[in-house]
Amino acid sequence: MCKKKIETAAKNAGATYASWNVDTKELTVKYSSKSTDNAKIQQAVAKSGYDTEKVKSTDEAYNNLHACCKYERADVKKSCCDDENCSKDGGEGKDCCKKEGTEKADCCKKQ
Repeated sequence: MCKKKIETAAKNAGATYASWNVDTKELTVKYSSKSTDNAKIQQAVAKSGYDTEKVKSTDEAYNNLHACCKYERADVKKSCCDDENCSKDGGEGKDCCKKEGTEKADCCKKQ
């Protein structure tokens, strides 16, 4: 059930091939860079309830998984814009979009 859900999420995000290895917990995908990218596939898998290397699923999506599909969740690296204390408009909190000497983070450019 979990394997199918993960593979389906990847394919729905544009992967032409997706295979989840249950033993190694690795997803192998093939896709055309003209139609999708790694980030979109990881976001789709996370949206289905599974944490990926770079995208953490929401608690709501994870909690909606069938009991047999739940797993021990590890910390996932987040971008600065995923930080709920990040102020993209320069208001209260830290402003991750304006780091001295660097370009704006991608998520900040989309404002």
